[in-house]
Amino acid sequence: MDLLTRDNDSEFYDVVQWVVFGMMQAEESGIDSSNVAAMAANPSDPGMARLLGVGFDGGEAPDFSFGIPVEFMQNVISQVGNYGEVYDRHLVPLGLTREGSLNAQWTEGGLIYAPPFR
Repeated sequence: MDLLTRDNDSEFYDVVQWVVFGMMQAEESGIDSSNVAAMAANPSDPGMARLLGVGFDGGEAPDFSFGIPVEFMQNVISQVGNYGEVYDRHLVPLGLTREGSLNAQWTEGGLIYAPPFR
């Protein structure tokens, strides 16, 4: 699978790309639609705080140059879930399982990896 956006709209492509990366990172960090609000209220590390657009340990929230609210990943995760939730909801019923496949997280032997959310 790959991301598709219209040509000559690099800003929109960047947003779409980082939404997908954020969903992958959320899954790796144990953040899902059922716990995103609690994780945002009390992030366990600076990376999680950046992903969820909140400050960490009294610090300021990150400032993204996307022109969208910094808490956009909280909205994405709460409304559609992390990468695994979306995959399980839409692709597993079609017979595309993740366990032992390249579609698993990199920590589980697959190729699903998101760069640091910065």
